[in-house]
Amino acid sequence: MAAERRACGPPAAEMLRECARDVVAVAEGIREVSARTSSALFAPALTGSARRRPRTGVAARWALLRTLTNRQGLGGSAIVAPDGVGHLLGAAGEALGRASLAQLVAVTSLRLRIAAVLLDHPEFGRDPGMRRLADAVGADQRHCLSGKFRPARVA
Repeated sequence: MAAERRACGPPAAEMLRECARDVVAVAEGIREVSARTSSALFAPALTGSARRRPRTGVAARWALLRTLTNRQGLGGSAIVAPDGVGHLLGAAGEALGRASLAQLVAVTSLRLRIAAVLLDHPEFGRDPGMRRLADAVGADQRHCLSGKFRPARVA
């Protein structure tokens, strides 16, 4: 029965790839929202509003900051301002090990893509580099992903 279902619909690996494409589109959308929210937080008009009307202006800036940095919001390192205080706040979130929502969603897309490759090529599951990659991504160890996987040297 499961074989019949598999024969009727698209292959599982292709479904995983389609899901991964959808998930990465969501991650890019979240990143764009983070950028726009960061821009709004540091906009001169909002800064002036906070000076003119401290009660409402400061509350608005505080709400934007909470949205960007709260774990229930866009994440700890969601501030993507290119320079100044915003850059420092975003870097502080990353230094504390807090991932933004966009990063977490992108890692989910990577997990889906790895699963699709392993479905198409089960022999890659025996490769030590692929196992380390799958283990690191599965454990969500972002700090391991950057320096642990280097291309193998070809003799």
